[in-house]
Amino acid sequence: MTAYLFVFLLMLCVDRRADAQNTSWDSNLDRFEVICHKCVRLKDRLAAGESVPEDSILVLTREVGSLKDKLQAVSGDMNPVQERRLRCIKDMYRSGEIFSTVSWVQLPEAKTLSPFSLPRYAVAGLPVTIEYEEPVADAARISPFLSIGVVPDLYVGLGVMYNRAPSPWSVYVKGFTNFVNHRAAYTCLSDGTAEDGSTIWVSGARSVSLWGAVAGAHYDITPRWGGYAGVGYASRRLFWEDAFGNWVEVSDKAASGLALDAGVTYMPFRDIRFLAGITYLSSSTTSVCLGVIYSFHVKPLQKSLY
Repeated sequence: MTAYLFVFLLMLCVDRRADAQNTSWDSNLDRFEVICHKCVRLKDRLAAGESVPEDSILVLTREVGSLKDKLQAVSGDMNPVQERRLRCIKDMYRSGEIFSTVSWVQLPEAKTLSPFSLPRYAVAGLPVTIEYEEPVADAARISPFLSIGVVPDLYVGLGVMYNRAPSPWSVYVKGFTNFVNHRAAYTCLSDGTAEDGSTIWVSGARSVSLWGAVAGAHYDITPRWGGYAGVGYASRRLFWEDAFGNWVEVSDKAASGLALDAGVTYMPFRDIRFLAGITYLSSSTTSVCLGVIYSFHVKPLQKSLY
Protein backbone atom coordinates (compact mmCIF):
# COMPACT_ATOMS: atom_id res chain seq x y z
CA MET A 1 0.00 0.00 0.00
CA THR A 2 3.04 2.26 0.25
CA ALA A 3 3.17 2.62 -3.53
CA TYR A 4 -0.57 3.40 -3.57
CA LEU A 5 0.04 6.27 -1.15
CA PHE A 6 2.94 7.52 -3.27
CA VAL A 7 0.76 7.62 -6.37
CA PHE A 8 -1.77 9.73 -4.44
CA LEU A 9 1.01 12.16 -3.48
CA LEU A 10 2.20 12.15 -7.09
CA MET A 11 -1.30 13.18 -8.21
CA LEU A 12 -1.08 16.18 -5.91
CA CYS A 13 2.28 17.03 -7.45
CA VAL A 14 0.78 16.86 -10.96
CA ASP A 15 -1.99 19.23 -9.84
CA ARG A 16 0.57 21.74 -8.62
CA ARG A 17 2.67 21.51 -11.74
CA ALA A 18 -0.34 22.06 -14.01
CA ASP A 19 0.09 25.81 -13.46
CA ALA A 20 3.67 25.87 -14.72
CA GLN A 21 4.97 26.49 -18.24
CA ASN A 22 5.37 23.17 -20.10
CA THR A 23 6.29 21.54 -23.38
CA SER A 24 6.50 17.80 -22.47
CA TRP A 25 3.32 16.84 -20.63
CA ASP A 26 2.34 14.06 -23.04
CA SER A 27 5.28 11.78 -22.17
CA ASN A 28 4.85 12.49 -18.44
CA LEU A 29 1.14 11.71 -18.62
CA ASP A 30 1.97 8.45 -20.42
CA ARG A 31 4.21 7.41 -17.52
CA PHE A 32 1.70 8.60 -14.95
CA GLU A 33 -1.05 6.50 -16.56
CA VAL A 34 1.15 3.37 -16.58
CA ILE A 35 2.03 3.87 -12.91
CA CYS A 36 -1.63 4.31 -11.98
CA HIS A 37 -2.52 1.11 -13.85
CA LYS A 38 0.19 -0.79 -12.02
CA CYS A 39 -0.97 0.59 -8.70
CA VAL A 40 -4.62 -0.35 -9.33
CA ARG A 41 -3.60 -3.88 -10.32
CA LEU A 42 -1.41 -4.13 -7.23
CA LYS A 43 -4.30 -3.03 -5.03
CA ASP A 44 -6.58 -5.64 -6.63
CA ARG A 45 -4.04 -8.39 -6.04
CA LEU A 46 -3.65 -7.40 -2.40
CA ALA A 47 -7.42 -7.22 -1.95
CA ALA A 48 -7.73 -10.73 -3.42
CA GLY A 49 -5.28 -12.03 -0.83
CA GLU A 50 -2.45 -12.73 -3.26
CA SER A 51 1.14 -12.65 -2.11
CA VAL A 52 2.94 -9.71 -3.71
CA PRO A 53 6.76 -9.76 -3.79
CA GLU A 54 8.34 -6.85 -1.93
CA ASP A 55 10.59 -6.16 -4.93
CA SER A 56 7.63 -5.27 -7.16
CA ILE A 57 6.48 -2.70 -4.60
CA LEU A 58 9.99 -1.22 -4.40
CA VAL A 59 10.21 -0.98 -8.20
CA LEU A 60 6.87 0.82 -8.36
CA THR A 61 7.96 3.16 -5.58
CA ARG A 62 11.14 4.04 -7.50
CA GLU A 63 9.08 4.74 -10.65
CA VAL A 64 6.89 7.11 -8.65
CA GLY A 65 9.94 8.90 -7.27
CA SER A 66 11.53 9.18 -10.73
CA LEU A 67 8.41 10.71 -12.27
CA LYS A 68 8.06 13.10 -9.35
CA ASP A 69 11.60 14.35 -10.01
CA LYS A 70 10.76 14.90 -13.69
CA LEU A 71 7.62 16.83 -12.76
CA GLN A 72 9.65 19.12 -10.52
CA ALA A 73 11.91 20.01 -13.47
CA VAL A 74 9.28 20.32 -16.22
CA SER A 75 8.07 23.70 -17.51
CA GLY A 76 4.95 24.84 -19.36
CA ASP A 77 1.15 24.73 -19.04
CA MET A 78 -0.95 21.71 -19.82
CA ASN A 79 -3.17 22.32 -22.81
CA PRO A 80 -6.96 21.74 -22.40
CA VAL A 81 -6.92 18.19 -23.79
CA GLN A 82 -3.96 17.18 -21.61
CA GLU A 83 -5.84 18.51 -18.57
CA ARG A 84 -8.85 16.41 -19.65
CA ARG A 85 -6.60 13.36 -19.94
CA LEU A 86 -5.18 13.99 -16.44
CA ARG A 87 -8.70 14.15 -15.00
CA CYS A 88 -9.60 10.84 -16.69
CA ILE A 89 -6.50 9.13 -15.29
CA LYS A 90 -7.21 10.42 -11.79
CA ASP A 91 -10.85 9.37 -12.00
CA MET A 92 -9.73 5.90 -13.06
CA TYR A 93 -7.28 5.74 -10.17
CA ARG A 94 -9.82 6.88 -7.59
CA SER A 95 -12.50 4.46 -8.81
CA GLY A 96 -10.03 1.60 -9.06
CA GLU A 97 -11.21 0.77 -12.63
CA ILE A 98 -9.02 0.47 -15.67
CA PHE A 99 -10.64 1.52 -18.94
CA SER A 100 -9.31 -0.94 -21.49
CA THR A 101 -10.88 1.12 -24.30
CA VAL A 102 -8.80 4.24 -23.62
CA SER A 103 -6.29 5.09 -26.32
CA TRP A 104 -4.62 8.27 -27.47
CA VAL A 105 -4.86 9.41 -31.07
CA GLN A 106 -3.32 12.24 -33.05
CA LEU A 107 -5.65 14.89 -34.42
CA PRO A 108 -5.23 16.49 -37.85
CA GLU A 109 -2.74 19.34 -37.81
CA ALA A 110 -4.44 22.75 -37.57
CA LYS A 111 -1.81 24.63 -39.54
CA THR A 112 -3.93 27.67 -40.23
CA LEU A 113 -4.57 28.34 -36.53
CA SER A 114 -1.06 28.13 -35.17
CA PRO A 115 -0.08 29.39 -32.59
CA PHE A 116 -3.72 28.89 -31.59
CA SER A 117 -3.75 25.36 -33.01
CA LEU A 118 -5.27 22.89 -30.63
CA PRO A 119 -3.45 20.17 -28.71
CA ARG A 120 -2.50 17.12 -30.71
CA TYR A 121 -3.96 14.49 -28.42
CA ALA A 122 -7.49 13.63 -27.41
CA VAL A 123 -9.23 10.74 -25.74
CA ALA A 124 -10.67 8.03 -27.97
CA GLY A 125 -12.97 5.63 -26.15
CA LEU A 126 -14.17 8.36 -23.79
CA PRO A 127 -16.42 11.22 -25.00
CA VAL A 128 -14.34 14.33 -25.58
CA THR A 129 -15.56 17.54 -27.22
CA ILE A 130 -12.97 20.00 -28.51
CA GLU A 131 -12.77 22.78 -31.07
CA TYR A 132 -10.32 22.65 -33.91
CA GLU A 133 -10.05 23.50 -37.59
CA GLU A 134 -9.60 20.67 -40.02
CA PRO A 135 -7.38 21.68 -42.95
CA VAL A 136 -10.03 20.89 -45.54
CA ALA A 137 -10.90 22.82 -48.66
CA ASP A 138 -14.37 23.86 -47.53
CA ALA A 139 -13.30 25.35 -44.17
CA ALA A 140 -14.01 28.94 -45.17
CA ARG A 141 -13.35 32.04 -43.06
CA ILE A 142 -14.90 35.46 -43.65
CA SER A 143 -13.29 38.47 -41.99
CA PRO A 144 -15.00 41.87 -42.07
CA PHE A 145 -12.75 44.76 -41.10
CA LEU A 146 -12.83 48.43 -40.23
CA SER A 147 -10.01 50.87 -41.01
CA ILE A 148 -9.56 54.52 -40.08
CA GLY A 149 -7.44 56.92 -42.12
CA VAL A 150 -5.38 59.09 -39.80
CA VAL A 151 -2.80 60.96 -41.90
CA PRO A 152 -3.18 63.29 -43.72
CA ASP A 153 -6.97 62.95 -43.99
CA LEU A 154 -9.44 61.36 -41.63
CA TYR A 155 -11.65 58.77 -43.34
CA VAL A 156 -13.46 55.49 -42.69
CA GLY A 157 -12.89 52.27 -44.60
CA LEU A 158 -14.99 49.09 -44.58
CA GLY A 159 -13.99 45.80 -46.17
CA VAL A 160 -14.17 42.04 -46.07
CA MET A 161 -11.52 39.31 -46.38
CA TYR A 162 -12.13 35.72 -47.50
CA ASN A 163 -9.97 32.64 -46.89
CA ARG A 164 -10.23 28.89 -47.46
CA ALA A 165 -8.16 26.75 -45.09
CA PRO A 166 -5.47 25.55 -45.14
CA SER A 167 -4.26 28.14 -47.66
CA PRO A 168 -2.32 31.08 -46.17
CA TRP A 169 -3.72 33.32 -48.92
CA SER A 170 -6.83 35.46 -48.56
CA VAL A 171 -8.54 37.93 -50.89
CA TYR A 172 -10.11 41.20 -49.79
CA VAL A 173 -12.07 44.20 -51.02
CA LYS A 174 -12.28 47.56 -49.28
CA GLY A 175 -14.07 50.84 -49.80
CA PHE A 176 -13.28 54.11 -48.02
CA THR A 177 -14.59 57.66 -47.84
CA ASN A 178 -14.63 60.71 -45.57
CA PHE A 179 -18.30 61.44 -46.44
CA VAL A 180 -17.49 64.90 -47.83
CA ASN A 181 -18.74 65.95 -51.25
CA HIS A 182 -18.74 69.67 -52.05
CA ARG A 183 -20.16 71.23 -55.20
CA ALA A 184 -17.49 73.62 -56.50
CA ALA A 185 -18.63 77.03 -57.68
CA TYR A 186 -15.47 77.32 -59.82
CA THR A 187 -11.84 76.15 -59.83
CA CYS A 188 -8.52 77.78 -59.07
CA LEU A 189 -4.83 76.95 -58.80
CA SER A 190 -2.90 76.55 -55.58
CA ASP A 191 -1.32 80.02 -56.14
CA GLY A 192 -4.80 81.61 -55.77
CA THR A 193 -5.39 82.25 -59.49
CA ALA A 194 -8.96 81.58 -60.61
CA GLU A 195 -9.84 79.97 -63.92
CA ASP A 196 -10.51 83.38 -65.45
CA GLY A 197 -7.06 84.63 -64.42
CA SER A 198 -8.21 86.75 -61.45
CA THR A 199 -6.93 86.32 -57.91
CA ILE A 200 -9.39 84.95 -55.39
CA TRP A 201 -9.79 85.93 -51.76
CA VAL A 202 -10.25 83.06 -49.35
CA SER A 203 -11.71 82.81 -45.86
CA GLY A 204 -9.06 80.35 -44.67
CA ALA A 205 -11.40 77.35 -44.48
CA ARG A 206 -10.39 74.21 -46.39
CA SER A 207 -11.94 70.81 -46.95
CA VAL A 208 -11.00 67.53 -48.63
CA SER A 209 -13.28 65.08 -50.42
CA LEU A 210 -11.87 61.54 -50.48
CA TRP A 211 -13.25 58.19 -51.63
CA GLY A 212 -12.01 55.01 -53.23
CA ALA A 213 -12.20 51.23 -53.54
CA VAL A 214 -9.42 48.63 -53.69
CA ALA A 215 -9.10 44.85 -53.96
CA GLY A 216 -6.13 42.63 -53.25
CA ALA A 217 -4.63 39.67 -51.43
CA HIS A 218 -3.42 38.94 -47.91
CA TYR A 219 -0.73 36.39 -47.02
CA ASP A 220 0.00 34.82 -43.61
CA ILE A 221 3.77 35.28 -43.34
CA THR A 222 3.85 33.72 -39.86
CA PRO A 223 1.07 32.49 -37.55
CA ARG A 224 0.78 36.03 -36.13
CA TRP A 225 2.04 38.33 -38.86
CA GLY A 226 0.67 38.87 -42.34
CA GLY A 227 0.94 41.29 -45.21
CA TYR A 228 -1.52 42.59 -47.80
CA ALA A 229 -1.43 44.50 -51.06
CA GLY A 230 -4.06 45.60 -53.54
CA VAL A 231 -4.99 48.00 -56.33
CA GLY A 232 -8.06 50.05 -57.10
CA TYR A 233 -9.38 53.51 -57.87
CA ALA A 234 -9.45 56.57 -55.61
CA SER A 235 -10.18 60.28 -55.81
CA ARG A 236 -9.03 63.13 -53.59
CA ARG A 237 -10.15 66.75 -54.13
CA LEU A 238 -9.10 69.83 -52.17
CA PHE A 239 -11.50 72.76 -51.66
CA TRP A 240 -10.99 76.30 -50.38
CA GLU A 241 -13.75 78.57 -49.21
CA ASP A 242 -13.66 82.03 -50.81
CA ALA A 243 -14.60 85.31 -49.14
CA PHE A 244 -18.20 84.93 -50.33
CA GLY A 245 -18.69 81.47 -48.80
CA ASN A 246 -18.34 79.53 -52.06
CA TRP A 247 -16.34 76.32 -52.24
CA VAL A 248 -13.58 76.49 -54.84
CA GLU A 249 -11.80 73.35 -56.06
CA VAL A 250 -8.00 73.60 -56.18
CA SER A 251 -7.48 71.84 -59.49
CA ASP A 252 -3.69 71.30 -59.33
CA LYS A 253 -4.03 69.61 -55.90
CA ALA A 254 -6.66 67.11 -57.04
CA ALA A 255 -5.70 63.51 -57.71
CA SER A 256 -7.70 60.59 -59.07
CA GLY A 257 -6.90 57.32 -60.73
CA LEU A 258 -5.00 54.15 -59.84
CA ALA A 259 -4.61 53.59 -56.10
CA LEU A 260 -2.14 51.22 -54.43
CA ASP A 261 -2.96 49.68 -51.05
CA ALA A 262 -0.43 47.86 -48.82
CA GLY A 263 0.22 47.10 -45.18
CA VAL A 264 0.81 44.54 -42.44
CA THR A 265 -1.49 42.70 -40.03
CA TYR A 266 -0.85 41.31 -36.55
CA MET A 267 -2.97 38.68 -34.76
CA PRO A 268 -2.53 38.84 -30.95
CA PHE A 269 -5.75 36.88 -30.30
CA ARG A 270 -7.62 34.12 -32.07
CA ASP A 271 -9.82 35.56 -34.87
CA ILE A 272 -8.75 39.17 -34.21
CA ARG A 273 -6.14 41.02 -36.25
CA PHE A 274 -4.90 44.59 -36.25
CA LEU A 275 -3.73 46.28 -39.43
CA ALA A 276 -1.55 49.23 -40.34
CA GLY A 277 -1.08 50.35 -43.92
CA ILE A 278 -0.97 53.05 -46.55
CA THR A 279 -3.02 53.95 -49.62
CA TYR A 280 -0.97 55.65 -52.32
CA LEU A 281 -2.72 57.81 -54.89
CA SER A 282 -0.03 60.26 -55.93
CA SER A 283 3.22 61.66 -54.60
CA SER A 284 1.25 64.23 -52.63
CA THR A 285 -1.59 61.89 -51.62
CA THR A 286 -0.46 58.98 -49.44
CA SER A 287 -2.82 58.13 -46.60
CA VAL A 288 -1.92 56.13 -43.48
CA CYS A 289 -4.62 53.94 -41.95
CA LEU A 290 -5.10 51.74 -38.88
CA GLY A 291 -7.76 49.09 -38.44
CA VAL A 292 -9.08 45.90 -36.89
CA ILE A 293 -10.15 42.62 -38.55
CA TYR A 294 -12.50 40.08 -37.00
CA SER A 295 -12.81 36.56 -38.45
CA PHE A 296 -15.74 34.19 -38.19
CA HIS A 297 -16.12 30.76 -39.71
CA VAL A 298 -18.71 29.78 -42.27
CA LYS A 299 -19.14 26.28 -40.85
CA PRO A 300 -19.05 25.20 -37.19
CA LEU A 301 -15.72 23.60 -36.38
CA GLN A 302 -16.71 21.69 -33.27
CA LYS A 303 -15.93 17.99 -33.49
CA SER A 304 -16.70 15.16 -31.05
CA LEU A 305 -14.38 12.17 -30.90
CA TYR A 306 -15.64 8.88 -29.54
